[in-house]
Amino acid sequence: MSTSAIKVVEISKKLSALSGHKLDEIKDFVDFIASKEKMREKKVARMEGIWAGKGFENMNPEKELRLARKGETRNGETGSDLILAY
Repeated sequence: MSTSAIKVVEISKKLSALSGHKLDEIKDFVDFIASKEKMREKKVARMEGIWAGKGFENMNPEKELRLARKGETRNGETGSDLILAY
């Protein structure tokens, strides 16, 4: 018999000796523990499509990275040009 099965038998024996009022309290406690376990279940967040329609569809990441490494923007401006514009 597994450890869990042994614990269930022990708990069952102890429960049989309790009054109905105490059994109600125990049932409420078990329900509370079970609800906490359900809350702990991991929920998967779907991130697919959150950037759709935001203008990123036409970007070329490799090209953008090359430009960034050169210190340029898509318009041929440098970082210094952008800073001076403000």
